Amino acid sequence: MKKKVIILFLIMSFCASILFVSCVNSDMLPENVKTEIIQVFCSSYDKDSIDDKDIEIRDYCGEYSGAYVVGIHCEKFEYATANVPQEFGEIKIIQIEGVPLYVYKNGELISLKEAYSSKILDDNDMKSIQKRHKQIYTLEYDK
Repeated sequence: MKKKVIILFLIMSFCASILFVSCVNSDMLPENVKTEIIQVFCSSYDKDSIDDKDIEIRDYCGEYSGAYVVGIHCEKFEYATANVPQEFGEIKIIQIEGVPLYVYKNGELISLKEAYSSKILDDNDMKSIQKRHKQIYTLEYDK
């Protein structure tokens, strides 16, 4: 009986973690904002090199004063082979290989570092972003 309860608990925990991770991913990002982000991303490159089918918003880390923080992956790009920690004051956020974080606000898409240095995002925003990003990529932060 104990063994069945433990197995049931493990299965339920696993299912809950999958559900939670999908909730902090791009599912909560408004569809119109997702479309705008993809269009802006594509427009910053030669129109023959990528199109919206190549772009995937994998991570949604939240909305902060009208600025949406998302992880974007493009199938046609080659990425560095390592995760890169970035520091924002005393806050460390690991840029995951192939899914760099961007900030979208007022029709512009900029890097997380640029948004922080231009004060679009403050220390409290960065702490929240780090917390949500850690929930998605726990194993990378535990290394």
